[in-house]
Amino acid sequence: MIKVKRHIIRERDVGLFSLIQQVISHIPLALYNERYPIVYFGKNCCYWTSNGYEGKTNVWEYYFEPIINYAPINNLPLTIISHLNANLPFHLNSGYFLNSETFITNHFGDHKDFKNRSLNIPYKWKDPNKQVRIIANEIITKFINPRPYIRNKVDIFYSKFMQNHNFIGVHIRATDVSDLKTEYNIYRRYSYLPNQFVREIKKAIKLSPSVKIFIATDSHQTLNAMVNLFSDNIIYYSSIFQSSEPLSGKSVLGWKMPGYLTISKEKAAKNGEEAIIDYLLLSKCDYLIHNGSSLARTVLLNRPDIGHTNLHTLKNYLIHLLDPRNLEFYFLLRILIKKFIWRSTQLLKELFIRIF
Repeated sequence: MIKVKRHIIRERDVGLFSLIQQVISHIPLALYNERYPIVYFGKNCCYWTSNGYEGKTNVWEYYFEPIINYAPINNLPLTIISHLNANLPFHLNSGYFLNSETFITNHFGDHKDFKNRSLNIPYKWKDPNKQVRIIANEIITKFINPRPYIRNKVDIFYSKFMQNHNFIGVHIRATDVSDLKTEYNIYRRYSYLPNQFVREIKKAIKLSPSVKIFIATDSHQTLNAMVNLFSDNIIYYSSIFQSSEPLSGKSVLGWKMPGYLTISKEKAAKNGEEAIIDYLLLSKCDYLIHNGSSLARTVLLNRPDIGHTNLHTLKNYLIHLLDPRNLEFYFLLRILIKKFIWRSTQLLKELFIRIF
């Protein structure tokens, strides 16, 4: 009897496209070690619902086919499924072996133990370079396959509204990152500056008056503002946005997420579908304007040839950091101290669990 070696990728309590990048990063590592990559995203992310979604109970399979078509999650032994449901790895560790055939991990994918055998995808200031984008595109093309119901919606929308037109894709992450009082991730602070988007869109229209704009955002207020300014040029797909909900909230494990995704699991699951459709439609555009977000960077991975403008760079943040009127230096110091204390506490907890 041939033993099947498995590389099981678990969820983290983060946004959907950070999870997708995690999968992209781990696939080369799994294949290098001659293991089947299997994605099992369960109850520890905000997109999971107890009733499932579109006939599936695994969040990955809500939206995507299994990585290896003949190795879906339902083929896992019940003993392993029971273990997965009861245990979640510590996301800062590389992972662990449940047995000689089964490796389980929920690390993002850039751990030093992986020895450059995973794909190192940047998620802070830098966008992926050309080489990373080419490698990622090969992985996406071969392994990251949206389910037919999603592909059909994309095809219908594209043929009805986008075919035979030149499109600038605009992705604006707003919601939680727009509130400087609660945004503690320095890589996202000052990333939502609407006037910069308006300037770049006007520049694109001036260069090509016939160009149209496909906009994807998580904020209904932002969408309305852009539609009012560029009504003749803009189209959009999504229907679920942050409106009257708090800008930020806490997800399943207490991690910070956009507020509207933390109120209803069913709404979050549907939003995941719409986000993937937005991503696929943005990938069909001729150029991309964006701020720092995993969704936009996944478009860059999917389309290594697409040109883009990132409106949130390290230089952009340093301008605000060095402006004494913002008091950003003191805020940054507080963030770094809090992160150090939190990470030290988590590592001590993990060490205690291992010893005892």
